[in-house]
Amino acid sequence: MQKKNIGRLILSAALTAALALGALAGCSAFGGEGGDGGSEGGGGVLVPAPSEPTRPTLPDYGFPASPSVLALPPQDGSTPEDYTALENYAFAAGALALREAFHVESDSTANAVSLGIIKVEQKVHGTKDFRGGVLLTSTVSTSSMALAPSKAIQKYYGKGEVIVRAAASDEPEDWAADVVWADGEPAETLDEAAYEARYGLWGSELCDFIVTEDTVLSASDLQKEGENYALTFELCTEEGKDAAAGYKKQMVTMGELDEEPVFTVLRLTLRFAPDWTVLSLTTEEEYSSKKIVTAQVSGRTEISFSYDEADVDVSDYESYFRAWARG
Repeated sequence: MQKKNIGRLILSAALTAALALGALAGCSAFGGEGGDGGSEGGGGVLVPAPSEPTRPTLPDYGFPASPSVLALPPQDGSTPEDYTALENYAFAAGALALREAFHVESDSTANAVSLGIIKVEQKVHGTKDFRGGVLLTSTVSTSSMALAPSKAIQKYYGKGEVIVRAAASDEPEDWAADVVWADGEPAETLDEAAYEARYGLWGSELCDFIVTEDTVLSASDLQKEGENYALTFELCTEEGKDAAAGYKKQMVTMGELDEEPVFTVLRLTLRFAPDWTVLSLTTEEEYSSKKIVTAQVSGRTEISFSYDEADVDVSDYESYFRAWARG
């Protein structure tokens, strides 16, 4: 079938620290300032062709423009089978950006080997909740070794700022059930530039990776899974077209690494409905990571999306973050 052409879319603490998984791969891709048009080989909101029917515009919550491809889903009766892999990714990101509320759960496991004999497992559980412009995330990272950089943090994403707080307890065993968050002064209050330097991409992205024409090495054919669809992308991590450029910064911060990890495999699978509603993401990674010594790491993350209002919880904004937010 001919695709529709909508243009270019736009061993010790040292070893366990090497297991620095991202805080949360599952994120949305909201409209932001400066995101009104596509760019050659780049991201941003794609302007629909004039012949397409009038559609709603993306809401602007003051979040940064997405560096990944993003477009409003077609409303002309076409289906995912009419478009390329990258176009379908852009439409899925756009469909999520139009949602007024959603909840995301992610679970990651990474296994590291150093010196050929020392093995460590790291687990990360994350959540993301969005409703009416309020975006909260939480990350709980624990290791099989006592000296691992276990961390529990919660973030609020506002207009031009991110507020971060830690758990009330420093003991990972206290995080097994619901985490009790600290209620004192935030651990960090970061503007956009400071946040991106420490944690990489803004929390309003569909995933932790930059997905554009330049960063996609290859994409699978569109796969049918019952009534739904799946696409798998092999992503580039070379300098200048690095899909993991922001993700590496997050890994250094969360894992207290000496330097950015070096990837050999970065794979993303997107599952979505016929109307481009995002159902789930799966990421697979292989990389080397260093803190004093170098470890070889393989990791996998499963991310699920819910649009049931009952699953969405942004109550911590009113009970804590609102008092610290600028506006």
